[in-house]
Amino acid sequence: MYRPGGAALNSGQVGATRAATFIAERRREAPVAIAEFEIAAHGVVSAAVALLRGATERAESGLPDTTDALLRETTELMSSHAGVVRSRQSIADALVRVTEWLAAYESTSAADAGSRRSVNRLFLIRDILTSQYVYLSAMADYLDHGGRSRGSVLYTDASGQLPLAGEEGPELDLPEIFRFSLEDGLTDVIQESTWSGEGDPGFSWRGVRPIPEDDEFFENVWRHYRDDKNVY
Repeated sequence: MYRPGGAALNSGQVGATRAATFIAERRREAPVAIAEFEIAAHGVVSAAVALLRGATERAESGLPDTTDALLRETTELMSSHAGVVRSRQSIADALVRVTEWLAAYESTSAADAGSRRSVNRLFLIRDILTSQYVYLSAMADYLDHGGRSRGSVLYTDASGQLPLAGEEGPELDLPEIFRFSLEDGLTDVIQESTWSGEGDPGFSWRGVRPIPEDDEFFENVWRHYRDDKNVY
C-alpha cells in the first residue's frame, strides 16, 4: 500500500549513499596511502585489460563478435533452469554449463573494439557468469541441506504433491514439474556465501538475527532524514 513497485531499488540506492556519508563523517584515521590502492588494484586492472585485449584481437582476426549471442544464452539459461520453478537436476545442468562458459570466457570471447556496446557486454557477461556460478552453487548447497520449496521458489519433488484446488480440494491438473514439498527445516537459519574467484564458492549457515525493536523501515528513516539530514 505504501511502497510502489520498484521502490525497494531506491531504498538500496539511498541507503548506500547514506552509508557512505556516515562512513565519511565518522572515519577519523589517516587515509590509506595511494600506493596501497595501486597495489590492490593492479591485479584487477591487469585482468580487465587482458580480457579486453584478447577479445578485441580475436574480433580483429575475423572471429565473429560473441557478446550478443552469449548474453542471450546466459539469461535464457537461468530463466529456463533456475527460475521460480526449478529442480535439483535443472540446477546441476545449469551449473555445468555456466562453469564451462566461465572457464573458457577469457580465451574464447570476441568483442568489437569499435563498439562501446560490445565492449560493455564483454564485461557485463563476465559479471553475469560470475554471479550465476555463485548463485547456482548456493542453490545446490541449499538442496544439499534439505532445502525444499518455499514462498519464492518451487523445487520439483517427485514425492510431493501438486497444488490443491483450495485448502482441502483435489490436486490441480498441472504438469509434474509443479509437484513439490514445502520447506520446514531451514526456517531459522540463513545461508551465507563467499567466493574469492578461485576454486568453489564457500557456504556457511547461521541463525537468523532478531528483528530490531526500533521501527526503522525505509520510509520512516527517510522521513526523519528529510527533516534533519541526520545520518550520524
